[in-house]
Amino acid sequence: MQYFAAHLDEARQVVAQCAEGTARGDECANAEQAVIEAEGRERFKKFIGN
Repeated sequence: MQYFAAHLDEARQVVAQCAEGTARGDECANAEQAVIEAEGRERFKKFIGN
């Protein structure tokens, strides 16, 4: 998951591939978790005004 946290664009691509069924396995879960956490951080930053 650390790789995807550092490469969010690639993580989003993997999540899309997983949704299409062209990718699966641990990579899907790791990429999805990285995207969820990154989006959560962004929402938090916007909420506190940073």
